Amino acid sequence: MSAPRPWPRAIVLAAGLIGVTTVAAGERTHIVAGGESAASLAKKYYGEPDLGDPLLRYNNKPGTMIHPGERLTIPFCDVDRARKGDTWSGLAKHHLGRASASPVLAELNGYAAGQPLHVGARIVIPVVLRYALARGDSLSSLADRFYGDTQKAALLQAFSRIGDPNRLAVGTPLEIPLITFLRPEADPAAAPLENAAAPVPPPPLPVDERRFESPLAAAGRSFTDGEYDRAREALEALRERVTSEGGVSDRREWAELLAFVYIALDRDADACAAYQSGSAPAGPMNFDPDLISPRIRAVLSNCPATDSVLGRLDNPGTPPQIPLHADTER
Repeated sequence: MSAPRPWPRAIVLAAGLIGVTTVAAGERTHIVAGGESAASLAKKYYGEPDLGDPLLRYNNKPGTMIHPGERLTIPFCDVDRARKGDTWSGLAKHHLGRASASPVLAELNGYAAGQPLHVGARIVIPVVLRYALARGDSLSSLADRFYGDTQKAALLQAFSRIGDPNRLAVGTPLEIPLITFLRPEADPAAAPLENAAAPVPPPPLPVDERRFESPLAAAGRSFTDGEYDRAREALEALRERVTSEGGVSDRREWAELLAFVYIALDRDADACAAYQSGSAPAGPMNFDPDLISPRIRAVLSNCPATDSVLGRLDNPGTPPQIPLHADTER
């Protein structure tokens, strides 16, 4: 017998739910018809056939077979758009019953701790599973099983309000928030909350609103401390969100700092690409020669020009809002 195909990372969230009581943001009942399978139902309701196995686990079915006439519960995560006046704590209170769950709700939606909620932000409300700790379980093993990331153990500890994760007894009740079960149709986030007034289109973001100041500052500190790989990983992880959601200053700072990190790692071509990607939306970048090391100036001065996007490095201007490494050779 061949080994079972592993679930994709996002699908690991719903694995191993034997004996779990579930609480979903939305549910419907499906009566199995002849010829249907768990994979076909997952394809029908989520657009993803690989969710068949976790769908069965959600229904407390340990096997892989379903039979005509069986009744299955199909869970759905609600999706919302933040409105003026919304806060993470308010959304957590409304949807999850307690404001203290706000850091977990933010993290599940890809926001750093303390990052503000902006009008129009897409928020996925998790399905919450109530899980009884089994023999051999730990928060780390459960985080790996449900999220594919042992570092999410802290998330489980916070959401389940566990004091000491090293003193958990078999049968300890846990609450596990999952954002796996999403409808495949057009973005349901446009729909208002139940009984809410019709949504008003959000106003356009200010041209230079800072949305990523905190994570960029953290990456800058890693750079100045010489932790180049750590800074690179953080900045590359921010790439898509900064370029699509960030203001002008966010994009410039991200591009400058990533260029500096690539130069420290002797990846000059990547440094030029990063530098040019950030200069395009806001015009030429001007660096103060008293703050930029000779190596950074040399590399960026020799970057191939793209429609005159690059600024002159010998023209002092406003210093970049990025901590620079003290090593003058860099």
